[in-house]
Amino acid sequence: MYAALLFPERKAQIEKVFYREAKGKPRLRGVDFAALASQVSHASDDFIESVEWGRCGLVGFSVALCQLTSSLYFITRIKKAFPNLPIVVGGSTFGGDALRGLLETFPEIDAVVNGEGELPMSQLISHLMNSKSFDKMPPIPGVVTRKTMKDRTPAPFHQMASLSNLPAPDYDDYFHLLNTFS
Repeated sequence: MYAALLFPERKAQIEKVFYREAKGKPRLRGVDFAALASQVSHASDDFIESVEWGRCGLVGFSVALCQLTSSLYFITRIKKAFPNLPIVVGGSTFGGDALRGLLETFPEIDAVVNGEGELPMSQLISHLMNSKSFDKMPPIPGVVTRKTMKDRTPAPFHQMASLSNLPAPDYDDYFHLLNTFS
């Protein structure tokens, strides 16, 4: 569905793929593609409109392969409404040559984190809090931008030496929510 929303000029081809894949799935056989696309669009618009994006200093997306198209749809919609809002992506989908292709194809993305994001994101956030711009950002290991991509060197990782220095995860909210179920 998000592919049809992200690339409306290819909607007919995407619909053919949808129906071809739906043949093997009884619950999808009778689905009206256009109606479903419209529902997904409205639900996505409702979510996008429910967030005060103008109050954000940065928007980040951690993306796994199955989330790529939907994330790109949200990214393009958010950036269209808030062109100065920095958008950063990372996650298991991005690495190697995929970083370059992503930045070339989607100008709405300002930076990509290659590898673990904790250290690069903390440095990126510190930089943006002080300068509000990617233009004068010094190279940050693990962060790829259009500017750093021009030198054609591989995007370095910036991994943590040891996870034992991190605080223990706090799962209290999860367990409180779990206790509300019967």
